[in-house]
Amino acid sequence: MIPIEQLKKIPLFAQLSIEELARLAPLFHRHTYQVGEVVSQQGTEGDAFYVIESGRLRVRRVDAGGREHVLRYITAPGTFGETSLFTGVHRDATVDVFSKEAALLILPKREFDQFLNEHPDLLSSLDVHHEVKKKLDTQRIYKWLLPGEIVVINTRRHWYALILMLRIPILVLLALLVLAVIASLLSWGINLVLWGLVGVWLIGAGAWTVVDWSNDYYILTNRRVVHIEKVVFILDQREEAPIEQVANVQESVTGVAARTLGFGDVHVETSGRKSDIDFTFAPSALRIRSKIFEQMDRVRSRAAFEKRERMRAGIRQDLIERLDPAALRRAQARAAAAAAAKLSEPPGIVRKK
Repeated sequence: MIPIEQLKKIPLFAQLSIEELARLAPLFHRHTYQVGEVVSQQGTEGDAFYVIESGRLRVRRVDAGGREHVLRYITAPGTFGETSLFTGVHRDATVDVFSKEAALLILPKREFDQFLNEHPDLLSSLDVHHEVKKKLDTQRIYKWLLPGEIVVINTRRHWYALILMLRIPILVLLALLVLAVIASLLSWGINLVLWGLVGVWLIGAGAWTVVDWSNDYYILTNRRVVHIEKVVFILDQREEAPIEQVANVQESVTGVAARTLGFGDVHVETSGRKSDIDFTFAPSALRIRSKIFEQMDRVRSRAAFEKRERMRAGIRQDLIERLDPAALRRAQARAAAAAAAKLSEPPGIVRKK
């Protein structure tokens, strides 16, 4: 349990009342780590929020080339894991202990989610970072998102595409206007009908075109590239490709209008698919391209880290086998017992540390 006075100092929970803090405080579990122990690991699912009581933590990351970089150090009273707490997104870096020992207060995501389900009114009182809020908002909009999947980019085609889509409706409208004016001047009996058609076309065709334009979305998540295209009563299509299957991304800006207004085309080349994915009239096409490459780098970094860890584990096991076979058997027995205990836990039970 975390002291209420300490919990009140954390920006995320600073706006909660004393009564609300008192209900939340018991969810925190204190755990002490020794030097070199891993608190959270790159590539694993984010499942907790951490408050550092004492000690020094190191944040390091393995890049797509397999090289390890130290990003920063965290000391008390620092915190980390807010994005993971709300979204469950996979961690981009490994956090380990860089002092003799470190004491942490841990808020598990599963317990926090249950707490919010029981007290939904408290969510509005939390001072959630604006970037995390954006991720939560898009998770509510797109129900097809997987657990731990967040939206990085969510945009429609540039408004210039809407102008081009309105060309034919505008030409038809002008033709109807000319006919209506001529009919009025010549006192034709159908002039009221023509003016009625002008009004119906203006409202109907204009609204249809705007809705058609607004129903096309270009979406990039931390797991896939998605193009949603909808035509009212006719089409509802979603084409997508996992980030792992993206082979290359090309961006092109053609014409004076595109260069002046800041839009372009993004072509996503994929492997293992019959067709690629195209984002036409994409606003800030260069930014979209760079964000896709950024997600590709995250996936490759995660794969490089996992490969590195497998090699380390293999070397460690080989050394144990050579130096102390009995210790290896004991370690394997402990791992098997822990796995069996985890499988035997009833659903919804959280193991407290």
